[in-house]
Amino acid sequence: MQLRFGKYIAAALLVAGVLAGSAQAQERMVEGEMVGEAVKYRVNIMRAMGAHMGAMGAILQSKVENKGDLAAHGAALAGLAGMWDDLFPKGSDAGSKLKPEFFNDGAMTAGIIKALQDASLKVASASASGDMAGVGQNIGAMGAQCGACHKAYRLPQS
Repeated sequence: MQLRFGKYIAAALLVAGVLAGSAQAQERMVEGEMVGEAVKYRVNIMRAMGAHMGAMGAILQSKVENKGDLAAHGAALAGLAGMWDDLFPKGSDAGSKLKPEFFNDGAMTAGIIKALQDASLKVASASASGDMAGVGQNIGAMGAQCGACHKAYRLPQS
C-alpha cells in the first residue's frame, strides 16, 4: 500500500514539475538585498537537486535498499528543474560564482536549461515506472548538463 501511495505522490509532483517548467518565465530584475537572496535561493535549488541525484545514485548502486523512494526523488528533480526558468533574474550575477557571460549567452544557457529540464522529466518518468536503466541514463544526462554549465559559466573555485 505504501508503494502505491508513493507513486500517486510522485505522479502529482511530476505533474507539478511539468506545469512549473511550462509556465511562461517573466524576465525580472533583482537589486539591493534581493541580489544576495536570489543567489542563495538558486544555490539551495541546485543543492537540493544534487541531494536527490546523490540519493538516487545510492539506490541505483545498491548502496541503500530504498528502491521505493526512486519515484519520489525523480518527481522532486522534475519539480526543481521546472523552476530553472526563473532562477537567474537579471542582477543576480553580483556576488555569485557565475561568469558575466552566462547572462549574455541567452541561447546557449537556455539550451542547457532546457536539456536539463527534459532529462529531469525522463528521470521522473523512468523512476515512476521502475526503469532503473532509464533512471541511470537520464541522471547521467542531467549531470552532463550541470557539468557543461559549470565548465562554461562558473568562476574558478577558490
